[in-house]
Amino acid sequence: MVKTIGFFLFNGVQPLDFVGPWDVFNSWAKNFSPDVECITFGETTEQVKSPNGLSFQPQYSLSTLPPLTYLLIPGGEGTDQVCEDKELVAKLGGLVTQAEAVLTVCTGAFILQATGAVDGVDTTTYWRAADVLRSKGGRVKGQRIVKDGKFWSGGGVSSGIDLALAFVSSVSGRGVAGKVQLMIEYFPPQENYADRSLVDQLPTYRRGGGDKQELPEYLKDSYFK
Repeated sequence: MVKTIGFFLFNGVQPLDFVGPWDVFNSWAKNFSPDVECITFGETTEQVKSPNGLSFQPQYSLSTLPPLTYLLIPGGEGTDQVCEDKELVAKLGGLVTQAEAVLTVCTGAFILQATGAVDGVDTTTYWRAADVLRSKGGRVKGQRIVKDGKFWSGGGVSSGIDLALAFVSSVSGRGVAGKVQLMIEYFPPQENYADRSLVDQLPTYRRGGGDKQELPEYLKDSYFK
């Protein structure tokens, strides 16, 4: 039986939010789990454009989408527009209900929150957006990866790779996840270019969230001791 992973694409999607997990899951599928299939879908099959100029063509529309086993919702500047479209959110909510597992990366957590499916569920999101998501009722943890029931969420943009590897480990075992890690050569150097003093020098975050944004616990505990 085919296990289909559907990646939701929309105007304003952040490429690495879904391309990182796509490479992890595609390597998993091609080399170790031939019953896994990765597909992309949008509200329609019209081309979508990312904030940095890259464009993507969804393979399926919501009306032609095959049944999904797993659903991945990336983030990006276009999440606000998605959340404001009540009809679209309702359709995505149906996919969330049907999926065996739902994964969000970065501000994709806002779309999941808008469906109403994660009331009382722990999630995470991009650290600068955490307080905004909390203000919308989200129960946000300051961790890079959070799992609560069938819901998996990752923090900022690059966390999608870690999230996908953790998911592969959960489904197929740590050994398979390790083989995928080796095949994609995902071994980030232990080099930290940032320090606490740089936080206040960042450009204003478009969602707001206050003048003083706190680093998430995992960064403070592991990188900024």
